[in-house]
Amino acid sequence: MPDARFNPDGTLQFGLSQASPYLNFSAAATLLPWLETNLGVTQISGVPGFATDQSGFGSGYGAYKDKTSGLKLRLLSEGPWRPAIAAGVQDPIGTELFPRQYVVATKTMSETQFTLGYGKKLIDGTFGGLRYAPSWLANWSLVAEYDASDYQKFPFADVTGVATRTKGISYGVEYRLGWMSAAVSNQRGVIGASACIEICGGSERYRIV
Repeated sequence: MPDARFNPDGTLQFGLSQASPYLNFSAAATLLPWLETNLGVTQISGVPGFATDQSGFGSGYGAYKDKTSGLKLRLLSEGPWRPAIAAGVQDPIGTELFPRQYVVATKTMSETQFTLGYGKKLIDGTFGGLRYAPSWLANWSLVAEYDASDYQKFPFADVTGVATRTKGISYGVEYRLGWMSAAVSNQRGVIGASACIEICGGSERYRIV
């Protein structure tokens, strides 16, 4: 589920995540303090890219792959008492297999970050989550969220078995070391893993943070 956090202006982020049947490759750029854009490729295991050897690249192409893009706009910065608020859209053009539209608020209170939002399309209604990063756990964070995805609307949901999944609580643990981070999650019985690196652009030169 999305949140209203933004990386520093000029940050490039490259990520890889896997939770059966999906394998995602992504890249995101914070072009302005209030604008984040992203591109990605999602591979769907168990679904061939081309039905026969005579069509497209044939069986050598492997599993089905879909390109996605999206953007997130900051509507309000976080203040001492108010949350940050953002709106976003995912996959608005092209195949539109993974469309999402949402408005979301995120507020940090001490060592805990709270998120609450509302979505449409593949996000069906209210969602939320929290991220707890206690100082005594150093670089570790504990995360949990209410997943409001409408899995029956996902592409090839019946073929992959995703159609049987329901909304509910997911949880995980994240480790961050400088410009690298990795996470492992349990999405109601589906184990997921992700990793990303961040490159932050300064005013004089690019630097890793």
